[in-house]
Amino acid sequence: MVRQFGWHWADITQHDHNDFKVVAVVSEDRSLAIFPFHYCFGCLENNVTPAVLLAFNMLVAGKVPKLEARGYANLMDGVRHIVPPA
Repeated sequence: MVRQFGWHWADITQHDHNDFKVVAVVSEDRSLAIFPFHYCFGCLENNVTPAVLLAFNMLVAGKVPKLEARGYANLMDGVRHIVPPA
């Protein structure tokens, strides 16, 4: 995401979660974010196949809608494998 799309690493304060501080990779206008540590932990905890490559491919193909700048929408909340990769 960083090399391909110009995203960058950021420290984010989640005001709706008691000012919890997290590390994220965010799009240039901060409309999208990926919270990698939270995401990886969730995949491990729930025995789910990670879908980061799918998210990357969706961005390459232009399949992610434009969202409000500085909205920090969690990209991985909307990315799921229909059929898990082999």
